[in-house]
Amino acid sequence: MRARLQSWTPSEFLRLHNPEAGLQLIKCNAYSGMLALDARIPTLAHIAEVYGEGTVMTWLKCQLDSVDVILGANALGEHARHDACRLIFAKYKDINVGNLLHFFAKYKLGEYMEQVAYVGCVEKILLALRLYILNRNDDVARIERNRGVERAWAERQQWERKAISYDEYIKGK
Repeated sequence: MRARLQSWTPSEFLRLHNPEAGLQLIKCNAYSGMLALDARIPTLAHIAEVYGEGTVMTWLKCQLDSVDVILGANALGEHARHDACRLIFAKYKDINVGNLLHFFAKYKLGEYMEQVAYVGCVEKILLALRLYILNRNDDVARIERNRGVERAWAERQQWERKAISYDEYIKGK
């Protein structure tokens, strides 16, 4: 299932997926694997395909501007933000916007500060994003593993309902 973006204009997309949406994901206890597996959430590549790369860059810039407010006004220079947007899109275009909103909200909450304390400003964000993606991948693997276990258990339960005893088998012969 592919996310349906065609019903939104680019400005509606930007308005609906603003940095506040990331805080809403935190409030509802969303987790990265759950967001990653939700096929209804568009990826950066899909947004670029439907609206153009400029919309992706504008959206990422809004996210980084929001981080900049937390770090202190103008902690990220305009050129640095532009480069960060381009790098994020190049490396993570297949990541959905739900995961990115979640990441930026967690970053603003300081969840990656220990791991990125000794790295430069834009690099802090890029390193933290890489760590988030690694955790997200682990979370997706855990969810898929659990789904496999649940499927196997359900199959076993179904087999048990259909099973007959040896005595019943002999009588049926």
